[in-house]
Amino acid sequence: MSPQLPTPLLAVLLLTALALAREAKAQAWTQPPGHAFLKLAYGASTAAQQYTFDGRRKPYADDVVGPAYFDRSLYLYGELGLVDGLTLSASVPYKRVTVNDTTFRYDTAALGDVEAGLRVRLPSLWGVNLASNLRAALPTGYVRNLVPAPGAGQVDLTATVDAGRGLGSWAYVQGGVGYRMRTGIYGLSTAQACQAGQDRGCGIDVQPDLGDEVRGRLEIG
Repeated sequence: MSPQLPTPLLAVLLLTALALAREAKAQAWTQPPGHAFLKLAYGASTAAQQYTFDGRRKPYADDVVGPAYFDRSLYLYGELGLVDGLTLSASVPYKRVTVNDTTFRYDTAALGDVEAGLRVRLPSLWGVNLASNLRAALPTGYVRNLVPAPGAGQVDLTATVDAGRGLGSWAYVQGGVGYRMRTGIYGLSTAQACQAGQDRGCGIDVQPDLGDEVRGRLEIG
């Protein structure tokens, strides 16, 4: 198992961040020209099941009872105000992923899909801030047919319209809707030549045609 920060230390870090924060900026707000925002986040997820292509649930790893997938990753996120009403954003994940089966443990530690985006301020409506976000998720040359891979291996494009409203000086609420296009562009990742079923931790490079997504989000902070 990967080391985790003790709960008291996490609480201290959270309270310190809240005490130092003077102003919140998010998906519906653009940064002033020359202003920057940086955030380092830690994400953890664990799974015992997964969905098949026909929508059924099955154990994540055959014959494994309990969790078999573990993701413990770091995410560096930044924003930079370019000109009035236009903000550049970027996210760089360092993925640490582990998959267990009945015999072996498979580990990957590598950069995942880097996300680059532009946020354009739209005219406000009834005191609600509006912005359009355009983002591209770009693989970083990792091997996509090894288990576990740090990403799906193809370029994704996402466009959303986000709305937000401040609640005094202490909170905000925002939400957005958009569309994610899963392209068939796999040139920014690589595939390793191997024989599936014989070379441990290697699968067939199928390059699936994944379906597009309509996305929605709601956030209170």
